[in-house]
This record gives sequence, structure tokens and C-alpha cells, in this order.
Amino acid sequence: MAAALQSLGPSYIKLGQMLATRPDIVSEEMARDLMQLQDRLPPFEMSVARAEVARDLGAEVESFFSEFGPPIAAASIAQVHKAQTLPGDTDPSRIVAVKILRPGIATAFARDLESFFWLARMIDRTQPYFRRLRPVEVVQILA
Repeated sequence: MAAALQSLGPSYIKLGQMLATRPDIVSEEMARDLMQLQDRLPPFEMSVARAEVARDLGAEVESFFSEFGPPIAAASIAQVHKAQTLPGDTDPSRIVAVKILRPGIATAFARDLESFFWLARMIDRTQPYFRRLRPVEVVQILA
């Protein structure tokens, strides 16, 4: 199940992470499987990370950082890089964590949430047994 959710993308990974905390709903075995989704994902390429920083900050990475290292953590929504700022006139150089959103994450998440809400409303309307789980509220928490 974890592999399937990972292949579907970040929104599904977040859903799986949330379900991993609810063995009472998904079973102990499935919860253990879904625990794999807890922020151990492959990072995206350094060239992509550098391009995202440049796009967001309006200049190349070297304009802000004397060092910009490889990712130290990668999750479903973003990854983190260790960097060192350039010293300013009055500010010393500092080691910082730079969190970079995965490219296209906002669009993908919005699209997936639409699907989640549709499915939650359908479950709520057609599956009386599952109403106790409040599927629409679950999706609202995820959103």
C-alpha cells in the first residue's frame, strides 16, 4: 500500500502518513506498512533545487549563499538543504537550513484534494457504516 501511495504523489503520501497513525481504522499491519511514508523519500535533483531557489529568490544561489549543500532530508512536500549565508555589511555568515518545496507541489496538492473531497462526500452519502469516520472532516484536516 505504501508503494502505491508513494507512486500516486505527495497528497497521497500525506494521506498515508495520516492513516499510519490510525491502526484502529486501517489495521496494525497496514499501519506498519504506511509508516514507511514517514519522511524517507528520495530527494529531487540538486539542479532542480538550485533552480527553485533562484526562481523564488530572484537570483542564483551564489547571490545568497557561500555554500549550498546536498539535501539532508527529503519528504513528500519539500526537502531541506544545509547552506551558509554570505556575510553582510553588519551580519556575519550563518549556517542555515533552506527548505525547498517540491516543484509543482501546490498544483498537485490542490488537484488531489479535489479528488479526496469528492470521494469523501460520496462515502458520506452512500456508505452509512463509514459515516462514523467523518470522511469529509478527515480531508479537511489533510487540507
